[in-house]
Amino acid sequence: MMKIKSTLIALVFLFSALSASYAQQVAEIQQSLVTKRTATWCPFCGSWGWDFFKDLRDNVSDKAVLIAAHYGGSTLENPTSLDFVSNLGGSSQPKFFINNEIQAVTSSTTADALAVMEGKIDNNYLAAPLANVGLETTWNGVNLELATKTRFFQAAEGAYYLGIYLVEDLVIAPQASQSVNAKHMRILRAALTPTTFGDLLVDGAVASGTEFAQTYPVVYSGFDLDNLDIVGIIWKKEGTKFMAVNVWAIDAKPAPPVDPVTCPGLSASIQPNLLDGPTTTLFLCLSEPGEVTINLVNDNGQTIRILFEGFLPAGELEFPIETGNIPVSGWYAVTVRTAAGQRVAIPFLKQ
Repeated sequence: MMKIKSTLIALVFLFSALSASYAQQVAEIQQSLVTKRTATWCPFCGSWGWDFFKDLRDNVSDKAVLIAAHYGGSTLENPTSLDFVSNLGGSSQPKFFINNEIQAVTSSTTADALAVMEGKIDNNYLAAPLANVGLETTWNGVNLELATKTRFFQAAEGAYYLGIYLVEDLVIAPQASQSVNAKHMRILRAALTPTTFGDLLVDGAVASGTEFAQTYPVVYSGFDLDNLDIVGIIWKKEGTKFMAVNVWAIDAKPAPPVDPVTCPGLSASIQPNLLDGPTTTLFLCLSEPGEVTINLVNDNGQTIRILFEGFLPAGELEFPIETGNIPVSGWYAVTVRTAAGQRVAIPFLKQ
């Protein structure tokens, strides 16, 4: 069931956007990029660094995207991981970064460092994002393709890039202090863009609400599609460095197709319909897409509020309705009318 988390007052904007494109909804969420600089020959990377990275993965994966970037002749290094390490700067391993900031982690400070990093990631998650990227994969029967939509939630200025990467989990490879068949976590495998730090989105001023849509073929030969993520990173170039702005990840494997919901004509209900709270929900099922008008009417049949006018897709929909600002108790109804002439009225009692 399609769920739109907004009030009906705002649905005119939301559904005009949805009618143009259903894919790549861009979450207004700030996440952190956590990078481990590592190597398969490094004994500390396979001992305390290994455990620390696993703890991070277990504790912050809902608020951060983790990658392991190998370098220095590591079995798992590649041109993309080498560019990441070079962009971060410094030397030695294991080293841990939040976005571009190195973290103070040593073998004797892992417990304290874990708490500090979790706190920083929590704080980032609570911040209002400058921009984010939505990702969606599709399979056309022959090739896997990625569609992206980058949205700026705030006005900005500078050179902003979108990089797209393959990150594979549970990669079997040697690791010092582990084994010759260690299961490596979150290995940065490759960039899907021609250059490591991606395609230029804008160089200059960008207004709030600006969006950029792009598509990429997903070349994943040699990687395990079941354990493969696609990661999108928005970068801002400052001098010669690329600074992480926000990051998002999805499973590379497309979700199985969902059978479309069939609705016998037009049907609707309101739950709950006996109201003593500020909201209720309209459940709507449309057999065909088209123009729809949704009104709030009083017990005399007079329209007191137009809730929605515009295009809606076929299928099941949920609309939250704000009822706390209805000043008078009594019977009301929500009426739904389609361009095809279908009409339904659903009564509810405001206590």
